[in-house]
Amino acid sequence: MRVAVVGAGLSGLAAAHELARSGAVRVTVYEKEDYLGGAKTVAVDGGGKGHVLVDHGFMAFNPVTSPNMMEWFEGLGVEMDTSDMSFSASMRLNNGKAFEWGSRNGMSSVLVQKSNLLSPRFWLVIHEIFKFKNQALMYLEDHERNPDQNETLGQFIKAHGYSQLFQDAYLIPMCACVWSCPSQEVLGFPARFVLSFFRDNQLLELFSHSHWLTVKGGSESFVKKVREELESNGCQIKIGCEVNSVSKFNGGYRILEVDGSEEMYDMIIFGVHAPDALKLLGAEATHEELRILGAFQYIHSNMYLHCDETLMPQNASAWSARNFLGTASSGACVTSWLNILQATLELNNIQGKRGIWFCSPYQGYGYHEDSVKAATEGDLGFASAYINGYISFVDHRNGLVNLVLITLANRGERKRLSSAARKSSSTRKAWWAPLLGISGVAFAKYFLRHVMRKNSVSQARKNISEHYDLSNDFFALYLDPSMTYSSGIFKEEDESLEAAQLRKLDSLINKAKVESGHHVLDIGCGWGTLAIRLVNKTGCKYTGITLSEEQLKYAKKKVKESGLEDHITLLLCDYRQLPTSQNEMIEHVGHEYMDDFFGCCEYHLAEHGILVLQFIALPEELYDKMRMRPEFLKTYIFPGGCLPSIGRVVSAMSNASRLNIQHLENIGDHYYTTLMKWRDNFVANREKASALGFDEKFIRTWEYYFSYCAALFKSRTVLDYQVVFARPNDAKLPSYLAIA
Repeated sequence: MRVAVVGAGLSGLAAAHELARSGAVRVTVYEKEDYLGGAKTVAVDGGGKGHVLVDHGFMAFNPVTSPNMMEWFEGLGVEMDTSDMSFSASMRLNNGKAFEWGSRNGMSSVLVQKSNLLSPRFWLVIHEIFKFKNQALMYLEDHERNPDQNETLGQFIKAHGYSQLFQDAYLIPMCACVWSCPSQEVLGFPARFVLSFFRDNQLLELFSHSHWLTVKGGSESFVKKVREELESNGCQIKIGCEVNSVSKFNGGYRILEVDGSEEMYDMIIFGVHAPDALKLLGAEATHEELRILGAFQYIHSNMYLHCDETLMPQNASAWSARNFLGTASSGACVTSWLNILQATLELNNIQGKRGIWFCSPYQGYGYHEDSVKAATEGDLGFASAYINGYISFVDHRNGLVNLVLITLANRGERKRLSSAARKSSSTRKAWWAPLLGISGVAFAKYFLRHVMRKNSVSQARKNISEHYDLSNDFFALYLDPSMTYSSGIFKEEDESLEAAQLRKLDSLINKAKVESGHHVLDIGCGWGTLAIRLVNKTGCKYTGITLSEEQLKYAKKKVKESGLEDHITLLLCDYRQLPTSQNEMIEHVGHEYMDDFFGCCEYHLAEHGILVLQFIALPEELYDKMRMRPEFLKTYIFPGGCLPSIGRVVSAMSNASRLNIQHLENIGDHYYTTLMKWRDNFVANREKASALGFDEKFIRTWEYYFSYCAALFKSRTVLDYQVVFARPNDAKLPSYLAIA
């Protein structure tokens, strides 16, 4: 396969490098300038002090917020050095008075104008800077709970009553220095966009900023490393070669150069600005491409290299890495791009369609990290590749499981080595590498989809229905005859799935200590097997609730066939709508509603009652990372799902109930065997799945689901708990010292 990368800025180079080192494609890079990387190191007259090397595409990045680029540089062997990320403002206010401040030298730069020492207005601004930090952090925390908030920065400022001087002398200059935008237009930026960038880069701190780095030796040294790698991997690089057009031809793409030369390719990656990509596509650009890429607006920015001290703050003590000069009413800087968020969310609608991909920093904040992230794909990309049939394994049964196990082992080893490196060296190589995650545009796309599916009462039914209402016939293709959809407990690995599932049900019944006079509430009753077995064994009363209409229909039929309708009541409702033995549904509750769940259990549980939960859980170290990140299960299988940690469960229990943990058992080792048996059943019934109307992509999605989860349990990356809860000081509580 031949792939052309048009545009050799940072994003284009990252994409080309990722493709070339795979060895699976032949890559050609086109760049109209006579240099790569979108920047050039040039020698300028140093004013009698010889020549000075100046990097006109200066790269400054934060190791905390630029993990993808840092990891890329680490692999290339690019040397890095510390950099300054200080700010200053020198301006004339509407009253004609000059106002200056800086951050490079701490308080001495802030107080560079001594008259400010006695100025109440100045100290009000200082107070508002600290207030801004606290309210920004509170806003972002609230935004995680209420992602539908979409106010602008200007609306945020107005709502919190910030002074005009704070805006003119601090906020607008800071934003203009970061994004080189017209002064007043920053107030039209989305508040979450600006505040999260400030938070992540520690720009909310007045006196201390995060540790920033730059490439040692300038962009030229970095580009040299990348070029060597590309050429060693057979990549053809065409600099000073301007592309005139990209057009469809004979099932591929024809690139026409300005000199009339032509080349054919199977796929195209655009590493150029959105308007430039549309220009190259010309009349062949689709309506969707025109609509989405056309939403990215640009303004030309004029940059000048100068040695004129009059264009710096009047007081040299205020000079900082980035200096804003202007007035309160007119702009001092111009922008390269602005307000991109809505178009960014829709980029997936055109990515990869027609064999064309778009990567450039306009897909993020506009910084170098966004170039690297936009050019590469992570874990969800692999899942998508498998689902679409681009990846297969010689070992059909264990190949995917083994690959996931190797990936998990390598990530764990990388974390261990990084920890050891931190103890033995100050360089901290690769400490930023995520343990489990995805990259770039994929993250934004899938995360947005997930947060829109939080389990409110109305949304929960939609989320449950999307999975459990696929059809009962479908689930019967891989579940055992009991239709039990959670881990069994095996005595032997070759034991039947049905026997293991019945043993698991008996384990739950024994732990709940159910007797004939009891009334059991089952939140998430499934297909009714537990209800029937529980009533047959104990003679108790049983009420089960579900949000799946298909499950309810099936369970009611089974209860009627068993003649137990006088003992068993089944309802279609949410646990929050009730006017609690329970088996694996807390994963569908969600982080935000965990306390509500335990509050409901506390309310409905009898004074000497027992709550039994079986649930899949993450280790504590992964919980906060994974609940905020998209991943395969939330994206493809369980929309709105959130695997809890035992710590989160205990926290919710303590916050909303009087319950304590009386007994805990991890049966996660049995889930690997359960999942592999489900997989074997499903694969054996592929033709039946097709007959039910499920296409090849859907079938491969579920094959991936079983193998992926099996690897997670085999590696103990995820766990499966059975937990018994009861109220303290209950003399009637039975002993749990020995439970079979």
